Amino acid sequence: LVRHFWRSVKPETEALEVLRAAGVAVVPSCRAASVEAAISAGRELGYPLAVKVDSPDIEHKSEAGGVRLDVGNDTVLAEAFAGIMAATRRHAPHAEIRGVVVQPMMRAPLELIFGLIPDERFGAAVLVGFGGLLAETLGRTQVRIAPFDVDDARECLVRLLAPRGEERTNWRNLDIGAAAKLLSDFSRLAAALAPHVEAIDVNPVGVFTDGRGACALDCLIL
Repeated sequence: LVRHFWRSVKPETEALEVLRAAGVAVVPSCRAASVEAAISAGRELGYPLAVKVDSPDIEHKSEAGGVRLDVGNDTVLAEAFAGIMAATRRHAPHAEIRGVVVQPMMRAPLELIFGLIPDERFGAAVLVGFGGLLAETLGRTQVRIAPFDVDDARECLVRLLAPRGEERTNWRNLDIGAAAKLLSDFSRLAAALAPHVEAIDVNPVGVFTDGRGACALDCLIL
């Protein structure tokens, strides 16, 4: 996997490829350099879609106007492509902009953040917390030294969701087993890559209900 690290920042599609190569579940993604390619990808993946700028120089895509959600048809997708190109070029005139990333729109009832923080003494510390819009508003997190197995990952998630050790009713239908496997898989990748990276930020990780699993929806590697 180290061969993937040919530049300082890994944009989303390449970062997700690194996760996928390590066996970590990720959202299906297609890169599109043109409107025609985006529409072809959209029809293949199925509407509605999430469309994001594809650039190694833009880390925070939403702030740059580089994200469109709930894109429902070919016409709206063409408008989203044009809008993203215009907004991101205004925001970052010197950025390399390759096109867009097209993904199926996935609504997760729970979003988490997984992070790698390399530590000189311990090797790799994995942080787990609430992700998405809650990542910066809820301070409760769990930290484990990587790698760890599925049982340890599940304990970590239960502690995050229910600090007193009792699973809350509103989490009961979530596929915690899939989330625990994903977290354990990520911990093994984190331990392997810790000497070679500054940080890995997987946010959000979508956790779904009724056995529909869990997957990484976005990723940044420094």
